[in-house]
Amino acid sequence: MELKESNRQIAPSFKIIPWMRSYGPNFFPCDSGVIGSIQALVSNESTLAVSSHTEIECVAGRTGLNSSVKESKRDEGLIDRDCWSARRIIPAVCAILIGVCLLPISDALWRVSFDLLNSLKVLQDFFSISQYCVSATAFLAVIAALWKLDRPRRKLIPLFLIAYLLSTGVSTSAKVLFGRARPAYSVAVRSEQRRWIDRYLREHPDAPLKDDGSVRWLLFKSNRPFNDSNFSSFPSGHATSAFVMAAFLAALYPRARFIWVIVAFGCSLSRVYFKHHFLEDVLVGGGVGWIVGNWVYSRPWLIGSMDKLQEIPRLGAFFRSPSEWQEREKQS
Repeated sequence: MELKESNRQIAPSFKIIPWMRSYGPNFFPCDSGVIGSIQALVSNESTLAVSSHTEIECVAGRTGLNSSVKESKRDEGLIDRDCWSARRIIPAVCAILIGVCLLPISDALWRVSFDLLNSLKVLQDFFSISQYCVSATAFLAVIAALWKLDRPRRKLIPLFLIAYLLSTGVSTSAKVLFGRARPAYSVAVRSEQRRWIDRYLREHPDAPLKDDGSVRWLLFKSNRPFNDSNFSSFPSGHATSAFVMAAFLAALYPRARFIWVIVAFGCSLSRVYFKHHFLEDVLVGGGVGWIVGNWVYSRPWLIGSMDKLQEIPRLGAFFRSPSEWQEREKQS
């Protein structure tokens, strides 16, 4: 082989192709066509002039991508980037507006919606099962299944936790602020609820409550019970959490989005079926959960933060498989 001062001729017998396939990702990070072109040159008994590794890096730079871009391109398919589109958000905004507009007729609407849901005997089992989709067990089951069965999407689990905490904060703040009585303590008050109200009035004589269930909203009334589950109907926390989870699963697996939405609807309507909420409560709660969830899942800087977490050795070991770590070590 003849070596010149300016460059060196590399013959086909030098076996440059196996070398590039082993060490090429450092210089040719994402374009396999470069290797194919060089292989074609070698097969045609051509020679490749390479002055140094720097020249190879320049070739790789002309292909237009580096290793970090390659990784981001590979991760694009992990989550639906169309989360924050108008066709996703407008229905949730409409649900919130409809729920607010129905507040003046909530008493009559509750009786109609309750009777209608009770007449659908076929859906009773569905309501009974779907109401548990936002339980702690269901949340842990979803996280465990994602962790075990879909390793590339492990790093997106913190996004779900962020969305859940954010939506729960919004829902809980609204509950405390409005202090709306649940149907069992307002339009459908019974002897058991009356006894609770009487007992509370004996302990707090100045409380703005009546044993006939006529008090609907506590708002900013003095001596009102705060953080009491019986007066935290608006909005529905179950509906909020259900649609946060539905938005998360729809972002990860968009082809099955209708399944996740149907389950979330079932969980929300079960709250009306079991006299825990008014219809407008679940409309507003579901809309808030869907909007907050899709907002979090569509933030590129949050997704980028999940990538940075993987650079921490102790944390990254939980998110990457051994083969992925070996690949990153080779690239570095």
